[in-house]
Amino acid sequence: MSTFEPLINLLVLLTVLSVAAERLTNTLKLRRPSMRVVATRGGKKDEAGEKEREKDITQVSLLVSLVLAILVKANLFEILSRLDAPWDTIGWLRLNGSTWVRSAALSGVAPLLYALGGSAGMICSTLCSTPGRI
Repeated sequence: MSTFEPLINLLVLLTVLSVAAERLTNTLKLRRPSMRVVATRGGKKDEAGEKEREKDITQVSLLVSLVLAILVKANLFEILSRLDAPWDTIGWLRLNGSTWVRSAALSGVAPLLYALGGSAGMICSTLCSTPGRI
């Protein structure tokens, strides 16, 4: 494995998750008129209304990112421990041959909380990897 391959693997995975979260956020943003239209007052851009719109979009983005990270079990701790193949850590179930195998995170409360905490940590790394994406 080359020197940069683990970093490239991590960046590819973070990019995929970031793009997915961005697309879902964009879909939700376009469905809500208050988030879609730039706030104006008297033909000029309303700074206070625009700040409120940005805040709403950021909140939706964080919520979408959290739900996506938990849905796919994107546990940052497991991903960082397997930089050779971080995509192997994604998912609550895996297909092994012709049978479904449950993730070890489903074996008890502590592993489940560890996976949920790692998924919440994934949000910070995903949002930080693409600044200004909203």
